[in-house]
Amino acid sequence: RQVLHAVAAAVAAHVLEQTGTCRVLMQARALAAHEPAIAAAVRDADTRTHQQLEGLIAAGIEAGEWPARTDPALAARLFTAGLYGLMAQWHLAPGSFSWDAAATALAGGPPPGTAGSASQPDQDDGPPQTHPDQGVSR
Repeated sequence: RQVLHAVAAAVAAHVLEQTGTCRVLMQARALAAHEPAIAAAVRDADTRTHQQLEGLIAAGIEAGEWPARTDPALAARLFTAGLYGLMAQWHLAPGSFSWDAAATALAGGPPPGTAGSASQPDQDDGPPQTHPDQGVSR
């Protein structure tokens, strides 16, 4: 869960610090429905991202951080869908929610060994920049 929280926090940092770039990447995702070359690039990025997330979630299942019956593929899809949805909402209403609280919720709760999450809107929220379309860094 700590790594998933860090991934969500990194995406949050990207959204907050690179707003224009984030919007372009989101628009590219929308264009994928109409442009085969863009669709191929988005599919490739999604495949890499989901494979990495599935591995992280499977490791979390083995470590007892997730219920044994958790489907890693579905959990990875729900995680990225949550991120994309939050990014879209943030661009429509910047500052309308706490990215830290959202990262905690997407990761399935507070990372083990932490006191929980903040409920204040974010100012500076995270590790180095990344974006789901660029794959997940470990």
